Amino acid sequence: MIFVSGTDRAIQRHRKRLRLVTKLTAARQRCGGSLYRVIAIDLASAGAILAEKIAWRRLIRQRPANVHQARDKAMYLIGLSLSGRATLSGRDIAEIRTRSKGFENSLKALLQKQPCPPDGRQGPDGSGSQTGDSSLAEIGDQDRARSVARQS
Repeated sequence: MIFVSGTDRAIQRHRKRLRLVTKLTAARQRCGGSLYRVIAIDLASAGAILAEKIAWRRLIRQRPANVHQARDKAMYLIGLSLSGRATLSGRDIAEIRTRSKGFENSLKALLQKQPCPPDGRQGPDGSGSQTGDSSLAEIGDQDRARSVARQS
């Protein structure tokens, strides 16, 4: 039996809404003559965009229960950001960082391709911090810099 976590559901919900917005946008561009069809697609697009924004907020605010959920969420958000389909604002990054307390070093290890400890806590006191407090934004910036360096 496969257990689906809240984070997995939030990612799937956002992915589904984003796919719908993309399909409706393409349909709108293909739509030619009928004014009623254009209006119907525009109304459906507005509803889909609203649903996608709500799913995005829920995904950002979702608190991961363990290191695996934190990694899944980070990888999904980084993938969206790198693909250009979503932009993480400073407020979003601060919210993600707050919600991912205790998993910073595991996420850092993931992005630096270092082996992650099995329990997701690195500090001797269980605080999740050994070398200092690093934000997901700093980790993401480092990862983007490495990927740009690899491409050139």
